[in-house]
Amino acid sequence: MLKLGINLTRTGSLIVNRAMSSQEADVLFETLNNVGIITLNRPKALNSLNTSMVSKILPQLQEWESNKALVIVKGAGEKAFCAGGDVKVAIDKVEGPRFFRTEYSVNQLIGRYKIPYVAFIDGITMGGGIGMSVHGRYRVATEKTMLKLGINLTRTGSLIVNRAMSSQEADVLFETLNNVGIITLNRPKALNSLNTSMVSKILPQLQEWESNKALVIVKGAGEKAFCAGGDVKVAIDKVEGPRFFRTEYSVNQLIGRYKIPYVAFIDGITMGGGIGMSVHGRYRVATEKTVIAMPETKIGLFPDVGGSYFLPRLPVNLGLYLGLTGDRLKAKDVVKAGIATHFVSSRRLYELEKLLSRCSSEVEVDSLLNKFNEEPDEFSLAPHVQHINYCFAAPSIEEVIERLEKTIHSMCPGSLKITLKALQRGAQLELAQYKDNNPQWNPRTLADVTDEYVESYFKKLPDDKELVFPDSKL
Repeated sequence: MLKLGINLTRTGSLIVNRAMSSQEADVLFETLNNVGIITLNRPKALNSLNTSMVSKILPQLQEWESNKALVIVKGAGEKAFCAGGDVKVAIDKVEGPRFFRTEYSVNQLIGRYKIPYVAFIDGITMGGGIGMSVHGRYRVATEKTMLKLGINLTRTGSLIVNRAMSSQEADVLFETLNNVGIITLNRPKALNSLNTSMVSKILPQLQEWESNKALVIVKGAGEKAFCAGGDVKVAIDKVEGPRFFRTEYSVNQLIGRYKIPYVAFIDGITMGGGIGMSVHGRYRVATEKTVIAMPETKIGLFPDVGGSYFLPRLPVNLGLYLGLTGDRLKAKDVVKAGIATHFVSSRRLYELEKLLSRCSSEVEVDSLLNKFNEEPDEFSLAPHVQHINYCFAAPSIEEVIERLEKTIHSMCPGSLKITLKALQRGAQLELAQYKDNNPQWNPRTLADVTDEYVESYFKKLPDDKELVFPDSKL
C-alpha cells in the first residue's frame, strides 16, 4: 500500500511530506506515527539556515504543536547538525532583517513549545544551530558533536552562557550574548522575589560587567512576574534581613549610577524590590502584562529600594498617591506615569533582546527601543489626575485623609505617616542618600502616631550599621 506523489504513505506508520525532492528541498518535514520530524537539508553548506528554511519551519512547528506527540529536528549528512545562519543572507541589508526576524520567532517558539522538542545535535552546531536546539526541552549530543560544553556553552565569538548551576537550581542566571550581559531572576514559582543569595550574586556581576559590556539586560523567568519584591521571610528575619537589605540597596544604588545602558524588561508583576531592580536604570520596558505597585503600607512598612527618591519625582503627585495607597498601575499606564520608558508587546521581547545584543552604543540602544516602542493610550487615571494632585499635595496625612475621605483608611497608620515624611524628604535628596487582611496595627490610629514616633525612623544609625555607598555624597 503505497501512494506516490507529494505524499509517500506507509499505512499507519510513515508519511513523508516533501514538496520537492531531497536534492532540491532545503528543509524536509516528515511524520512517523504521530511524531513530526524536521531535517535541515543543506549538507554541503553544513545545514546553515536561510530565509527559505526558517520561513517553512515556523508555520510547520506552529501546526504540529497542536496535533503531534513530539517533534524531532536533525541535520542531513555526516558533518553537521547546523553550522548557523547563512552569512550571505545575514549580511544582506534587505534579506538579513527578514531572516533574523523569522529565525528569532522560531527560537522563541521552541523555547515555549508545549510538546516535547528533541534536537539531535550530531556534528557541528553553531550560531543558529544552537538557536534551533538549546531552547528546546531535549538536546541529544553524540561523539561527533562540536560544542564546548560545561559551565560555559560557547557560540564562537557570539554567545557565552555562564550558568554555575542548572536552571532548576540557580535562583539567578547570568549570560553573555555577543557583548551584552543578561540577568534572569529565576524563581518563577515565587514570582522571582529577591533573597540574599540573589542580590549577593547580582551586585558583583553588575560591578564586573560595568567595565567590559556594551549594556545589561535584566528580566524575570516565567510568564507571571518580573519580580514581586523581596522575599518576606528573608526581610523579617532579624539576622538575614539586615544583610539582605544592605546588599539590595547597594544593587539599587549601583543601577542608579550605572555607566552603561541598563535595560529592564518589566514583563508581569513588578513590586517593591522589583521596582528597585528596574526603575533606577536607564531603560524600563513595560508590556501588556506589567502590573506595578508599591504595597508597603499594606504590610506595615514604607517604600524603600529608592522609592522615596523616584516616587516624589513622578508628575502631579502620582508618586505620593501610589506610595500611600499601594494602588496598581498596569500596562501602558506605567509609561504614562513615567515609571517605564517604553512599551513593547511581550511577544516581541525575545526579538528585542536578540537585536539589543547586537548594539554597541547607547545611540543604537536608544534608536532600537524607539523603533519597538508603541505609543501609549490615554492614561486611565486622566479623569482623576486633578483630584489626585490636589489630595496628595496636602502637607500631612490627616489633611490628605480629609481630602480623600476614603480609600486610605485600610492602611497602616504608622506606615502612612512615615511614608509621607520619607517622600517629602526624598524629593530633596539624591538616590544614594536612601536607605493577612486583618492586621493589628501598632500604633492603631493616625491620632496615635506621634511626630516623635515618625522621627525615630529617620535617626542616624550607629556608624557600624549605617549603609555607606562608594562615591556617595553622604
